[in-house]
Amino acid sequence: EIDWDALKATGIDFVILRAAYGVDLPDSKFEEYYKGARAAGLDIGCYFYTYATDVETVLEEVDYLLTLLEGKQFEYPIYFDLEDPSQTSIKEETLMAMSLAFCQSLTDNGYFPAVYTNNRWLVNFWNKEQLTTLYDIWYARYPLDDDGVSHFEYGSWTVVPEYVGQYGMWQYT
Repeated sequence: EIDWDALKATGIDFVILRAAYGVDLPDSKFEEYYKGARAAGLDIGCYFYTYATDVETVLEEVDYLLTLLEGKQFEYPIYFDLEDPSQTSIKEETLMAMSLAFCQSLTDNGYFPAVYTNNRWLVNFWNKEQLTTLYDIWYARYPLDDDGVSHFEYGSWTVVPEYVGQYGMWQYT
């Protein structure tokens, strides 16, 4: 259970909600969380976790996602989250085509698309120059000390991620 008003009172001003993870697999809390965040006055974005392995499936996923987004307003992007272990053997060209198809379909439907990625995927699986030039990136990189433990304290972290390219949002914890 989330107390959205209490969350906003801490200084948080936006949330990124998971909309779904695959076709016909909506996040069971998406509608509830959307309504709660909206009522508290938070800005909202969302993401779609894909299991697709080809462009055709991505387009089916977008059609499904559009039904979940209908009637909702988003101040932050709609992110394409492609990072499932089953996708690591897909060629870079196909991954790029899948990402471009998702983003272009959302653009065609009036949404601001972006791509969620982490350092491993950005460096090893995508054409990062093309991806980061065309679309905004939600970059997940969790800084760790030598002991492998994150020593982040809210509001006091000064380390920046090792990727120095373009990204719109950095998820550091």
